[in-house]
Amino acid sequence: SITPTQSLGLFNSPFVLRQADFFAERIRTEVGDQAPAQVCRAFEIALARKPAADEQVRMEAFVAEAGLGQLCRVLMNSSEFLYIQ
Repeated sequence: SITPTQSLGLFNSPFVLRQADFFAERIRTEVGDQAPAQVCRAFEIALARKPAADEQVRMEAFVAEAGLGQLCRVLMNSSEFLYIQ
């Protein structure tokens, strides 16, 4: 989005929060509870690519701190997910 209000609305939308939880559950079902595998699978599903090495490290730390559902929420709100190139 080009407006802060719209971006915040999408990021905090109850619909997006539910979808992020469903996404996280799918990842847990597919790869289990290991953060490295979860991060890799989330990127594959959401962005159709593996994470770069620095993304992998940062997102593993993020999952440890905030949880897998929050990683899914972030990926679903990333420019790479929202816009076709």
